[in-house]
Formats: sequence, structure tokens, C-alpha cells
Amino acid sequence: MVIIRDIDSSKDVVKPIEIEYIYGEEAKIFVVPELDLLAKLLVNEKDPTSDSSLALIWEMSADYLRSIGYTDDRFRTRRDIIFIKNKPTDSYFPECDVSGCCSLLLNKIEPPYAASIIDRKIVSAATAKKVNGIYELTVETAPAYRGNGYAKRNVCALSDRLIREGERVRYLCSDNNIASVSVALGSGFEKSGVKYEYTVRKGINHGI
Repeated sequence: MVIIRDIDSSKDVVKPIEIEYIYGEEAKIFVVPELDLLAKLLVNEKDPTSDSSLALIWEMSADYLRSIGYTDDRFRTRRDIIFIKNKPTDSYFPECDVSGCCSLLLNKIEPPYAASIIDRKIVSAATAKKVNGIYELTVETAPAYRGNGYAKRNVCALSDRLIREGERVRYLCSDNNIASVSVALGSGFEKSGVKYEYTVRKGINHGI
């Protein structure tokens, strides 16, 4: 499937192409009209986020991006792993535990969240934002409290509650973020695909 969307090329930062590939299913490719041919070629690739596909993206898009004022040193890419969870894991989410950490789970508000509280301070929190009918979860833990399992517990509790209410959930993180991958897998999520973003920025003082 190729989905074309217009962007304002006058902006300092744009994403001329994005790919969302669910393993074993058709990819969704969001692209500016000028790169429509590239998108059509990527649709025929077994994995549109493979190294060979990414090389094709560079080869076919570089000239166009330079022509509208973006320079080579301003190109950035990001590849995220998509995790999904289809059933709750019946996680244990106590109000308080022996370490003195209290837990809070609120899903009747927007955005819903689960948090760990120590000495009346939130030290870790998972939140969920609905995007195209699916709740995408994110989590953040204060540096001094990392490694204690708070992130996994919050992500697990929040995703379990949303699933029980009939919602769909997923979790995205960079493919080289080992800690975040561990949180996803430890919270009952499974790898389901890849999301690739190609971001470009306007050149500065490059004579363009």
C-alpha cells in the first residue's frame, strides 16, 4: 500500500518518507509525491526496511532533497521496533510494596497512565496515547530509580488494563535501545514489525 501525503518543503525539518512494516503483512509507506516512484519500488521489496531498501531510499531521494534545499549532513534516519500485545498478562500491580514504592493506575483519563511513587514523587510512569485507533505506550523512569523493574511493571499494568477494556495497544522503541526492548518483552509484548523514519533538515550556510 502506498499512501501519499503532501508536506510543506519550506519547513526546516520534514519527513519525506516513513515506512511501517508489520511482519508478514503489507507495508504502509507515507511519502511526498515527488518520491512516489521510490515508494512503489519499496512496496515490492520483501522487507522495505532492510539495508538494501534503505540504500535504495538514499539513492533515489538524495538528488530531490538537495534540489529543495536539504543537504547530506542534515539527513537523519530512525528505525523503531513495533511491539504488540494481544492479551493481558495478569500482572501483579500492588498499591504498595516492601521497598516503599506506591503504585497508581489511572486509565479513565486522557492520557491514561500507570506510575510508581516514592516519597510522594513519581519516579517512573507509563503513559498511552491513541494514534489511529491504537494506544501507543511510552515509559520514563528517573535515572536514580532505573533497574528496579518499575518501567516493566507500569507498562504491563497499563497495557493489561487497556486490553481488558477492548483497546489495542503497542509499544515502539529504537532498535538499539536495549533497555527499552527489555521493558517491552518483559511486559508481555512481542515483536511485530518495524517503523522507519527518514528526517531531513534545511542546510545552513551551504550556499543553497
